[in-house]
Amino acid sequence: MSYLNVEEAAQNGGRGQEMILKPDELCPCQSKLMLKYCCLPDKPPLIEREQGYSSISMNSDLVDENGNKVIPFFGMKTNITMRKFQQLSAPILELFNTVPVEICCDNIHLKNLDDSLHACQYHKRQFLYRLRLLRNEELLLYRPVNGNVEIEMDDMPLRYEFEAYVSRLRVSLDVLAKFISSVIREKSIKTNGLLLKFLDKPQNQKKFFELHQIYKENEEWIKKLRNMRDAIQHDGFLPDFKSFSYDRGDASNPNVNGVSAYYVCFQYWKYLLNLIKAVLDSLFKLQHDS
Repeated sequence: MSYLNVEEAAQNGGRGQEMILKPDELCPCQSKLMLKYCCLPDKPPLIEREQGYSSISMNSDLVDENGNKVIPFFGMKTNITMRKFQQLSAPILELFNTVPVEICCDNIHLKNLDDSLHACQYHKRQFLYRLRLLRNEELLLYRPVNGNVEIEMDDMPLRYEFEAYVSRLRVSLDVLAKFISSVIREKSIKTNGLLLKFLDKPQNQKKFFELHQIYKENEEWIKKLRNMRDAIQHDGFLPDFKSFSYDRGDASNPNVNGVSAYYVCFQYWKYLLNLIKAVLDSLFKLQHDS
């Protein structure tokens, strides 16, 4: 089996014919884990490490802002949300652990963004698992006919997972926009598109200069992502996604407009995390200056 390193693919614009990713290399998603323990699992993420809790024992007290114990009134309950550690993504945890308390305290949109990013990570891993499975097993058994012919194998679950991943990435931009609106107290911002229009207004370009520059620097990939999501939403599928194909006996990997789909997965994930980090830093400065 031949592999192509993700960084090598980046130098070639994500274009290439060979299969990807050595399982023992560090994962490009910035988790600092090896691929086989992160985005390229050897088991479907759907059932991977589904461990239940054997027992939970917990005592909790309610306290006020001064740390004094509060006696709850009759019928009042303390709600606690627990999440399985195996289902949490290290890059996402690291990203939100650095958020200053001034802009994150009980912000529901930030919690929603955390959830949306974990959904992105899940669909990305499902897609890459399916891609690895098809390349390693099914394609080795498939032999196209000889001659001057091109054959495309449309694996529907593979395409569905990629479309779900793209859709979730776009949703994350909308949730990020709502978080920004809550921090700068601009209730009219409900989506990423409305945020961009708001930042493009002359008076806002000056007031939110750094935030405006951040989105201008990310304008190209955000536009491409929007176009892909719109195609999925309005046409029911992503027509630019091409599955495995064979041309005169040579197999090529799934791609989007000629760019390897796995490269799109990792590159857009990196774009999104870097955007969020830059936005959080900018919002903290705004809060601090005000």
